[in-house]
Amino acid sequence: IDFPLPCLLQAPSKHLVTAGASAMVQTVGGGDGASPSRHYARNILRELSSASGGASYHDRSIKFLAYLSWIGWYVSVRRASFPGRGAASHRARAAAFRKFYEKFNDARFILRLHGTISSLDAALTGSWAGKYGDVPGVTSLSRFAASCMVLYHPAEHVAWVGWGAPGVVADPNRWGAWSCKFWVAFIVADLCCTALKMRELEKRDRCEEDPAAADPPRTCLVAEVRTLRFNFARSSLSLLPAVHWSLPRWSTHPLLKEPVLNGLMATEALVHAVQTMVDWRERN
Repeated sequence: IDFPLPCLLQAPSKHLVTAGASAMVQTVGGGDGASPSRHYARNILRELSSASGGASYHDRSIKFLAYLSWIGWYVSVRRASFPGRGAASHRARAAAFRKFYEKFNDARFILRLHGTISSLDAALTGSWAGKYGDVPGVTSLSRFAASCMVLYHPAEHVAWVGWGAPGVVADPNRWGAWSCKFWVAFIVADLCCTALKMRELEKRDRCEEDPAAADPPRTCLVAEVRTLRFNFARSSLSLLPAVHWSLPRWSTHPLLKEPVLNGLMATEALVHAVQTMVDWRERN
């Protein structure tokens, strides 16, 4: 089972294009006399070093590896179904990919053990609204979404303990279903919140007669709209799987078959990876 880190409602990076332009000027100018390629390598190292300290980066990277492993398992299983001399090796490869997939998912559960703390802080302060706090509805939706995650994480932790140590928790699948009910509510709130943010940015864009004098600059508005569209796409892809896992008998009477379920989640992981690369390219 895969549940995502609740980071969608946080405001997108500010002035992405402006920061990227500044980095480009520094690179072309030479700065300390180093070659452009060396500056580019330093930018990559600096970006990776900064990102490696964030829980969100850890989750998205492990999520990508998890669903890459699942794709490897699915392809290997399909190839093993065809008769031939290589069927045994495909089955062995499928078993290895499946084990990696399960290990990566288990690691994501562990990384989310402190999710309640950040969610509670966001519910009390409305920090997930970011700079859109003055937009009607955004702060209220952000606090509601954070409150959902305050309830989501403990239920998920109980389910995880039950899955890891059978017999310790009575019916861990029911706890997992309850956690996903809160996840569904979070996703719906996130979709509404993102739509309000996009409408606000479009309103600002229409009100500016001189794009060069806009605050923030029009190029920054374009970058932020793109980030919000990425977030909207990711939430949309996660909604149906969340509904699937929120049903009382999801483990015995699944709504979605595994190829559809994990196909949607793998697509979300791929979109998240592309979003990360696009954001990094803008900054560098």
